[in-house]
Amino acid sequence: MGLLQILKDFANWSTVCGVPHIANAETKRWRFFWSVVFICMVSMFIYQLYIMISKFIKFPVGVNTEIFFEEQPFPVVTVCNSNPYKLSVISNDSKFKKILKLMDTYELAVSKSLTSADTYGLYERMALPYERDQRAREALALEAAQLSEATLKPALYTFDELITDCTFSGKKCSAYGNSLHEDTTRRTHWKLASSVVVKEIRLASVAVRIRGSTKVPPIFGAIQPRTNFPHTCRDWYENNALLLHVFFETLKYELYTESPSYGISAVLNDLGGHAGLWLGLSVISVVEVCGLILLLLMYCVTCGKLKTRPDDDEFEADERIK
Repeated sequence: MGLLQILKDFANWSTVCGVPHIANAETKRWRFFWSVVFICMVSMFIYQLYIMISKFIKFPVGVNTEIFFEEQPFPVVTVCNSNPYKLSVISNDSKFKKILKLMDTYELAVSKSLTSADTYGLYERMALPYERDQRAREALALEAAQLSEATLKPALYTFDELITDCTFSGKKCSAYGNSLHEDTTRRTHWKLASSVVVKEIRLASVAVRIRGSTKVPPIFGAIQPRTNFPHTCRDWYENNALLLHVFFETLKYELYTESPSYGISAVLNDLGGHAGLWLGLSVISVVEVCGLILLLLMYCVTCGKLKTRPDDDEFEADERIK
């Protein structure tokens, strides 16, 4: 009887909607009606709780786009030479015989005039140009790996040979990356006209590829004629040199930020809303349920000896009743 008394007392003073109606129903029909209503409301609340938890686990995010117009750090530009070996050196050194053969094979494969056996597979099995270039780079790396560093060093371009001139905002560039193997960490102190400071972040790479290499034409001296101007020097620079301008097309940049569109605060708000809508629960109701659980635990611990109502002697001794 003690356990039933605890549940009955809770039903009488609970603020959970439907529970007092079940406990205080005058007929069985009304008690059955309110029981069905209460079960339906609890089922709807559990269903909504399942939807909320599933949505929270999926972690939906919202993307916010912002457009800024402000100063930006100037990028570091890396110039990579895809043809790093001097033709004048490798053509006169028997140690570079395989590399020279690879260069000749690549040139013939590009012009589609290869007649000898293609041992590198640049022409026969490469259907697309980028596949041929990738195959040539891999073959060049393998052939170069068979040579010592002392042998390769005279055939490589130095920084001064590769970069003939550099200006930044009208000033001479400071030395950066003056080694083909290790980059130095020197920064320029000049600024652009738009007050953009050069910093070594947001790297940008530019590859310079020279498909054909020829020797520098011999120096010649002659009075410039009025007609038949020699174009040898100009043609050489057109085929072997590159003028590179690096600049910002615009100082506008877009910032994309992601944030959870259904976080823990939204879950708690929806939980409170559905609990109030379907069960009429409030914070007081939650405290009442916690009190009921505490009483049930105490009842189980005391093996049913917990008093749920005063006995007859306590009624007789109570002066308030008298």
